[in-house]
Amino acid sequence: MKTIDMHTHVVPPKFIEKIQQDERYGAKLVTNDAGKTHIAFSTGGKHPYKDVFFDMEARKKEMDKIGVDVHGLSISPRLFYYEFPLDIAKDVCMICNDSIHEMVQKDPDRFFPVGTVPLQDTDAAIEELKRIHEKYGFQSIQIGTEVNGKTIAEKSLWPFYEEVAKRNIKVIIHPFAYGEQKFMESYYLNNFIGNPLYSTLAAAHLIFSGLLEKYQNLMFVLCHGGGFLPYQIGRFDHGFLEREEPKENIQKLPSYYFSKNFCFDTICHDVSRTRALVDLVGEDVVLMGSDFPYDMADHDPYATVQALNIRKAAKEKIASTNSVELFSLDRFKK
Repeated sequence: MKTIDMHTHVVPPKFIEKIQQDERYGAKLVTNDAGKTHIAFSTGGKHPYKDVFFDMEARKKEMDKIGVDVHGLSISPRLFYYEFPLDIAKDVCMICNDSIHEMVQKDPDRFFPVGTVPLQDTDAAIEELKRIHEKYGFQSIQIGTEVNGKTIAEKSLWPFYEEVAKRNIKVIIHPFAYGEQKFMESYYLNNFIGNPLYSTLAAAHLIFSGLLEKYQNLMFVLCHGGGFLPYQIGRFDHGFLEREEPKENIQKLPSYYFSKNFCFDTICHDVSRTRALVDLVGEDVVLMGSDFPYDMADHDPYATVQALNIRKAAKEKIASTNSVELFSLDRFKK
């Protein structure tokens, strides 16, 4: 059994090269007085600059220490570039996707690719989706929880989801917020509360918009244990039965789509909470994930799975088989 961490992030070396060559890409390497380097973005915020983000040999050493055989490589959310001009965003997507493909080709026994698309433009997103699926065989992509202040369930994006459904591409939804986050400026609450909150909001809009009724084979992976959704889906159902507003676009209970169109990673930062997630959603739709290499990652995701008080076969599903089947990773079945 190959242990598979489906939720990890990279900052491709070619992206780092590009931002040092061209200021239009709105990012640069900055070294502080203490000699620590980070990536600073013109749109605000900064990103860690550590070798494990771009050096796959350094990454594999860390994987080996904790018994993880395979990483799914997706870009760091800062690299979505939804807020940048379309020509820059398209170029960043191509640079990142091409780089991820190269990383995987160099070591297909340790990595699999997760693509990215310029979601601020539906036609451009479809074009890049087609390119990475047809040229490289990507079976999954990662998108953010919103696009420049609009939900990912906007009707303007439905043609994109139609193409996703047609190609049976799996979609990982990762939190990334734009603009003011009320009452979350302090104590790093924008991450502690914000990340699971925005995942929950994104999933709610996908459910109530009717998108999942129209494209029934869409499958989304919600990061960070599904946000608050697994623990509040009963509230959604109750509200659906009591109110008229939720029935605007759907006729089935929200839990119908919750159980059919979503998977969840293991990142709850507490074994008992991850076990609760498995109990709530079932062992077939929980996938081992870590958020490596951020400080908010589960630093030993395989140990988390092994510590779950569930049967051995269920642990194997979560640590390996579920990702193999969801992302069509037949080469890791052995």
